[in-house]
Amino acid sequence: MRYILSVLILLSFIGCKGKISDDANKSSQNIQLTPAQLQKTKPITNRQFRELLPDALGDFKRVQISMGYSGLYSAEMTYINKDKKILVSIVDGAGKEGSSLIALMRESIDSNIDIKNKNGYLKSMSIDNIRAIKEEVRLQNGTVNKLTMIISGRFLLTIVGTNVDMDELEEIIKDENMIMKIQKLAQ
Repeated sequence: MRYILSVLILLSFIGCKGKISDDANKSSQNIQLTPAQLQKTKPITNRQFRELLPDALGDFKRVQISMGYSGLYSAEMTYINKDKKILVSIVDGAGKEGSSLIALMRESIDSNIDIKNKNGYLKSMSIDNIRAIKEEVRLQNGTVNKLTMIISGRFLLTIVGTNVDMDELEEIIKDENMIMKIQKLAQ
């Protein structure tokens, strides 16, 4: 859970930096719930979180799952395949704290970020017409790729891959129908 908060704080600081990218004219996510509506929305249950993702993502086996409420209703799942690791984090924007987080993250995700340097990049993009932030950090012993998006104006989905290519992360999202599964929970 500490990882989720660290990522969110980082994104809030960089949300307004960077040059405008060509992605600015692409379709943005349809926001279904306002912050006031989210505050009144009932959060999903731990069982619903657990059912979102299977025991395996392709060749990656789930080795850890943690969920519950610590100011935010969230779940974190860790998957491993040899020297590769995927962390999937889902935060429900329901309730007072959740709605504040979603509002803050929406500003970052909807901004047009395009930052590149020798250690990687941070870029706004769209996946299945949903605005996202794609990030790559090159380290001495590997690469960390991260995708962050808000689904249905309610759920913050963050997928972090250590030694996992960005294309592979995007394929996993599509193969597992993660976006559609999360959208169904928002209905």
